[in-house]
Amino acid sequence: MRKKAASIGAVMAAALLVLIFLSRTIYTYNIPIVTAANATIGKLRKTETAKGVVEWSEINTLYAPIDGKVSEVLVKEGDTITAGQEIALLVFDEAAIREQMAQLDTDRIRIDMSIEAIYTKIARTGQSITGWEQEHYGEESVSERDMQTIADKITAKQTDIAEKEVLYAGGTLTKRELDTAKDDLDALQKELLEAQAAYADNKEKVAEGLEKKEKDRASQIENLQYELTAYEQELRGKSLDIAENAAKKAKLEAQLTAFDASRYIYADMDGTIITLDIQKGKTVGEDQAVGTYGVGGALLLECELGIENNFVAVGDTCTISNANHTYQVTVDKLSVKDGKKQVTIHPTAESIQVGETFEISFRKDSASSYTLVPNAAVNKDGDGYFVYVVQTRTGILGDEYYVQKQPVQIGDSDSTNTVLTRGAGFFDPIVTLSDKPFGDNATVILKNEGDFIVQ
Repeated sequence: MRKKAASIGAVMAAALLVLIFLSRTIYTYNIPIVTAANATIGKLRKTETAKGVVEWSEINTLYAPIDGKVSEVLVKEGDTITAGQEIALLVFDEAAIREQMAQLDTDRIRIDMSIEAIYTKIARTGQSITGWEQEHYGEESVSERDMQTIADKITAKQTDIAEKEVLYAGGTLTKRELDTAKDDLDALQKELLEAQAAYADNKEKVAEGLEKKEKDRASQIENLQYELTAYEQELRGKSLDIAENAAKKAKLEAQLTAFDASRYIYADMDGTIITLDIQKGKTVGEDQAVGTYGVGGALLLECELGIENNFVAVGDTCTISNANHTYQVTVDKLSVKDGKKQVTIHPTAESIQVGETFEISFRKDSASSYTLVPNAAVNKDGDGYFVYVVQTRTGILGDEYYVQKQPVQIGDSDSTNTVLTRGAGFFDPIVTLSDKPFGDNATVILKNEGDFIVQ
């Protein structure tokens, strides 16, 4: 019986151990495993990489000094040239120039003839204006003599009637003869009234005609003045044509004098030919660009950085490298272009060639030391920045690790670390990595617990 009880007890103890093991295993299986690190004292190390292509530091343009045809090209792209070196030979078409000059002489004759014609038109127009200005319109006498004749007849008739009235009173003249004389006087007076009315009407019409003629004269003079102004403007245009004609001819005469039979295109400075846009037999114009060359041996390497970059400065040393070369060079210039920082470098190594692509690496340590934590340790929510600090407490299975959210203030950062200005203690284990998500006060397993003395 005792043996049986002992056996049962042993089985139960074993089962209990198994249950405890399984419970602990299940419990710990869901706990995040974290890695932590202490804050350190150190310097920020700023790094940035960009790419750029080597170009000439200064590029000059070759120009044709005068109109001509390319007779010979004396250099090719990539050639090294010296100041004053002949680049190409131009030949001069003298017959074509003299033909142009003859045409200009013909044009000048035509201009002079057109000017003479304009002066003739001006004189004719001036005469017309004078004629209209001297034109005079007087009032016309209408029926004045007729009215005077009738008035004279009336006066005579009145005298005649007065005499006849005396004779009638004396009995020597009949009443009929007196009445006839009076009827004649009435007729004359009526005739005079009609003549006066006709005279007034005719005079009004004459006045209206005079006014119309005066308006017509003023309109004619105004139109002629406009014509005169137009002729004078045309004369000024012809004066400009004469000046342009003379300038063209002077230019051609200068070409005849300066060019002779041929002319060279020369290099202004030492350098290397980059492009040539001339061919034998091709015609070029005066001041036409015909090629470019890199001045001297100075090279240029440029790259762009983000506008937020605040550590690259003029005078800094950086590394340029590609599959063939690695050099230490100096930043010569910083500028802003299209919202980017543009870095300019002038490499001087003789083995560097125009067209090579380089990776440009910038690296600089901060002047001061700071309290640093890995970038992965810094988190942010609506309240600001914070870190998780590892602490210990008593759990259901004994002492355990947990994390506590700790607000912090941060400063600058580089690709690895962030400056911690306020918050976690210098010896606090700060979580940098976890295999599972977790929150404030979560239980965790500290993977590298041997690195810390956790409170």
